[in-house]
Amino acid sequence: MSSGPLTEMKAKIFFLRNDPPQNTQPLFFKTIGPLSVRRSDYISHRATRVWLVEPIASRQNVESTGETCLLVLKDTWSDIDAQTEKEIQDALFNDIKCFSKRLANAVDSGDWSLLEPDERDAFGSLMDKEKEPAKNLLRDEGYRKHFVTILQDWKGRTLKPPGSQAESIRAVPLFYQSRPRQYPGKTQHRVLCKEICEPLDDVKTFGEVIVGMEGAVSAMLILFLAGWVHRDISASNVMMYQGQGVLGDLEVAKRFRVRHQHSDEDFLKGTPYFMATEIYKGFTQARYPRPTIRTWDFTLNPKPDKRIPFQHNFLHDLESIWWILLWTMLQRVPFAPSHQYAAGLFVNTRNIPQAREEAFVAGGALISSLFTSLHPCFLIRDFDCTVDLLRCEMGDTCDFFDISRGSSNVWSIL
Repeated sequence: MSSGPLTEMKAKIFFLRNDPPQNTQPLFFKTIGPLSVRRSDYISHRATRVWLVEPIASRQNVESTGETCLLVLKDTWSDIDAQTEKEIQDALFNDIKCFSKRLANAVDSGDWSLLEPDERDAFGSLMDKEKEPAKNLLRDEGYRKHFVTILQDWKGRTLKPPGSQAESIRAVPLFYQSRPRQYPGKTQHRVLCKEICEPLDDVKTFGEVIVGMEGAVSAMLILFLAGWVHRDISASNVMMYQGQGVLGDLEVAKRFRVRHQHSDEDFLKGTPYFMATEIYKGFTQARYPRPTIRTWDFTLNPKPDKRIPFQHNFLHDLESIWWILLWTMLQRVPFAPSHQYAAGLFVNTRNIPQAREEAFVAGGALISSLFTSLHPCFLIRDFDCTVDLLRCEMGDTCDFFDISRGSSNVWSIL
């Protein structure tokens, strides 16, 4: 989470306490500096702010307690009935721990009926060479190092919901306009995190971005095996910590139930720059064309657009990783043709830009544009073909993934 250079700001005092109090004293923290401070353009709540903080004794005694190192404090607003991020992470870790135990027992006994049907499908979808590394990720709670550590959280005051006649100034895709949008009240949440991470949109080298994405994919594999989806993969939520990629910001993460259909919970979840195409559009996508390598010979294999109800699934999270890769190659490299092409793909809007849809659905538009807009250092390494082949693999995988039948046996295809 980063917003570039910021002007110097006065120190603030934040406190965390249980509400209602549970025989514990409130914890006080003094800000050292801002990590992310943005103004909100939403009618329903304020923007998230993130600070570097140090513990202090009280409001009156602002000297450092010296008990611990610097920490990260996030001040955010969530729906009034939403869980805190720590509650979500605790539920996630509990599901991972339970799955890990069932998997270990199933492997030791050879009795795979010890796993739930969806768990058998998920683990069975891994190739043989992937299964041992997957078990290593789960062993001895090793999965925790792939996520930001949340130490404390706190619920604060509540904002009243907007009036009944309130309307968003943002354009809403046609599919979503048929369902009345509700604007619930918002509750303030403060979250204290242990690691001081560097988001991918701030790292200095392309190699670090790749390492960060590898770490995020490992975290997403853990989520997949435990039956969860993140729903907001972005260059701010994938971060580097001590040379490893970690995944943060679990505010909208939830359990994935393959036999459930689309719900209002999935209303345009995610960051527009990195949002999956289906989430952007609100319905299932036609099959993506597969190129003949280096010939640019594309043949669309059309598939009837039935606008089948769907929900946010792990394939959408994987597509967000793909958009992070493309955004990094186009936007963060100082090369004017790349920036010109990126301007049509990455737009902060709730209606999918035409150029973005064509890039992901009609592959010929993507690879021809990459050939003329990518920096030469990427072209000599065939990154244009690599990016497009990844897009094709995701398209083929969508054909195998049938949300209506509850199939989740697709990880190894990717």
